[in-house]
Amino acid sequence: MPPSDLERLLGHVPGAGDIELERLSSGMGRDTYRVCRDGVRYAVKVRTDTAGAQLPQRRFESEVIERAAAAGISARLVAADADCTVLVLEWLEGVAMSESSAKLPDARLAALLRDIHALPLPSVRRVMSARDWVQHYDHALDCAARGVRELAGRAQDALRRLDKMQAAPNLCICHSDLHRLNVLTLEGGPRPGALALIDWEYSHLSEPFWDLAGWSANNDLEVPARHALLDLYLGRAASDAERDRLAALCWLYDYVCLQWIGLYVTRQPEPGASFGARAALLESRLKTPVYGTIAVPSDI
Repeated sequence: MPPSDLERLLGHVPGAGDIELERLSSGMGRDTYRVCRDGVRYAVKVRTDTAGAQLPQRRFESEVIERAAAAGISARLVAADADCTVLVLEWLEGVAMSESSAKLPDARLAALLRDIHALPLPSVRRVMSARDWVQHYDHALDCAARGVRELAGRAQDALRRLDKMQAAPNLCICHSDLHRLNVLTLEGGPRPGALALIDWEYSHLSEPFWDLAGWSANNDLEVPARHALLDLYLGRAASDAERDRLAALCWLYDYVCLQWIGLYVTRQPEPGASFGARAALLESRLKTPVYGTIAVPSDI
């Protein structure tokens, strides 16, 4: 960590004692640390791409965290600097969902999704549709990644098909990075056994099905599990139109993830073999006529 970032971090972590610092992850534009001071642990997020993330976007994230914490589904925001480059959050004691559990329809997870989408909207607006995400990474990538370039035409077909579908529901807060490692079952504290979410940096306003698509795609759900999760989320049997919309968004979410990987590996000196394996899986899934065992119309 550069000395300037360390000094900034020290200035915002509560307490006066020495700091124990452990870097947990280094993502695209964000480093995450576990910090202990005066016997209290915190999760500290330090943004490293201050030029790439505009201030309204950073304020949006902090407002979303505050609303989610008030609803009991996120860590509490303890402190932040004026430009929201450093966020200090309470440390949540919890266990991430297992891979096998993440593939099963879960009423608690469906309720968590509904809780996210019922959060009051922040004063700052950050609206991102599926088309916005595709365009965002297109600009960042300049179509440099081979797999992304080969699928770019299909992505545009998918977006046009989505435009022709039944109108999307009203905008709501979406977490947009829903995978099993970001869902914790809390241990101890006032709500043991409850589910909570971490890592809100991709949050934005969109349609609620984007989060269902994210969970389905990130955890490689098969058709029965996807349909069951959708039914649990809606509290009723989904219509064919709703299932079709979710299938289209699942394809687009996978495509956006492939774009993200293409960008990530260009920015990390040693991205790791797992990213290449995931990209290969996504490419294969996106190219198949029957997408993830969901029959996708031939125009995609």
